[in-house]
Amino acid sequence: MCTIARWKTRLKEDSGAVLVLAALSMTALMGFVALATDVGVLFRSRRNAQIAADAAVGTAGHSFIESAGSSNRSDLSFLISSWSMRQ
Repeated sequence: MCTIARWKTRLKEDSGAVLVLAALSMTALMGFVALATDVGVLFRSRRNAQIAADAAVGTAGHSFIESAGSSNRSDLSFLISSWSMRQ
C-alpha cells in the first residue's frame, strides 16, 4: 500500500511539466520554421524559372525579328509591342 501512495504523490507533482512543454513547443516551432523555409525556396525557384522563360521568349522574339525581311520587320515590331502592352 505504501508504493501506491508514493506513486499518487509523484503523479500529482508538476516539477517536470515545464521541461516537457518546452521540448514539445520547440519541436513544433522548428517544424514551422522548416515549412516556411521550404515554401520560400519553392517560390524563389518558381520565380527564377519564370525569369528564365521570359528571357528566352525575349531573345527568341528578337532573333525572329532580326532574321525577318525588312518589309516584315515593322509588322512584327508592331505585333510584339502591342502584345507586350497587354502583359
